[in-house]
Amino acid sequence: PKSCCAVGCTNRAGKSPVVRFFRIPAEARYGEQRKLWICAIRRKDWVPDQNTWLCSDHFVGGMVSRDKLSPAYVPQIFGHTRSPMKRKLERDLEAYERRAKRRLTYGNSGKGKAAEPSSPALEEHHFADLPLAYEEELQTAGGRCTTADSCSQTDLATHDVDRLEEELQTAGGRCTTADSCSQTDLAAPDVDRLEEENQRLILEHKKIHDTRFEATDCGNLSQSSFEQDNSKVRFYTGLQSYTSLMTVFHLLTQRIKPHHRHCLSLFHQFLLVLMKLRLSSRDQDLSYRFNISQSTACRIFQRWIRVMFCMMKPLIRWPERDELRKTLPIEFRKQFPRCVCIIDCFEVFCERPSDLLARAQTYSHYKSHNTVKFLIGVSPQGVISFISHGWGG
Repeated sequence: PKSCCAVGCTNRAGKSPVVRFFRIPAEARYGEQRKLWICAIRRKDWVPDQNTWLCSDHFVGGMVSRDKLSPAYVPQIFGHTRSPMKRKLERDLEAYERRAKRRLTYGNSGKGKAAEPSSPALEEHHFADLPLAYEEELQTAGGRCTTADSCSQTDLATHDVDRLEEELQTAGGRCTTADSCSQTDLAAPDVDRLEEENQRLILEHKKIHDTRFEATDCGNLSQSSFEQDNSKVRFYTGLQSYTSLMTVFHLLTQRIKPHHRHCLSLFHQFLLVLMKLRLSSRDQDLSYRFNISQSTACRIFQRWIRVMFCMMKPLIRWPERDELRKTLPIEFRKQFPRCVCIIDCFEVFCERPSDLLARAQTYSHYKSHNTVKFLIGVSPQGVISFISHGWGG
């Protein structure tokens, strides 16, 4: 007797009259769908054969579809599926059925006249479901096939499926694909003209975007104002010169590419991040300075700080003792000739976690706040040579 191959499912043939069984798709004809089914079933080191079945309880709506856009294309209801996900799948199936009904109802002419259904089976099932849901139509069309498994073992089933699909595609001039339904009266020259105009508008928008920040009230933070003023560079960024600033900037922009939707240029995004690190500026303060929203300033900082961590982490290295001795400052040679590292701890404020255990682990009695603590090591030359992972305050 047929039984369901899903883990934890006890459905068998004859146990319930409403439960149907579907054979695992064949590799030759439905290879992609077969792989998706096997992944969804989640059985380790398992290869199904031609006698492997899956019951209808694991499919949305209790039926299988051959359409990739249908939620019933892959089994998605199992013991580990949560109730909100099941409700979402049911809504997705309803939306898919409405779209399929519109495709079957309206023709290519676009006049909006409803077409009469060619047969009861075509009105009840989607054309994409025919390979697995054509039993009732075949029973009324000649009584040659009564069950899904017997249909899959005869040549008559394949013939009838092809006939039904051809009938659905040709009867009444109905539309069977989304592409044919979405055709317009635009000619090729019109499409080319619209593409050219679109590219022109994109370039114009980019040019306006590049010059927009210079015209704001915060124009004193323009890139040109930093070129001849190293003291301004040191104050806002902590770097010693404009040359050092641009060296780091060009290093990081290898991973960050500009986009026409960005509110700020890459330089001003980089400047925003350095100002937050150097001056401990709040996001609201930065939003006023750069004429952007507070949420945008937060997203820019998070994006750049990840790239800075990946690109600049190799710069933090523990130097060899001989290297330290050769470049040891004069004062250290007199007072601390054997010094190789100066260690210290510092704390960074963080938001109060909602989890009680994490809240207790990060609370600092010294700061009376939730903090993250780091151990830092600095060489006598002033270079950071070690930074630890974050620990609770």
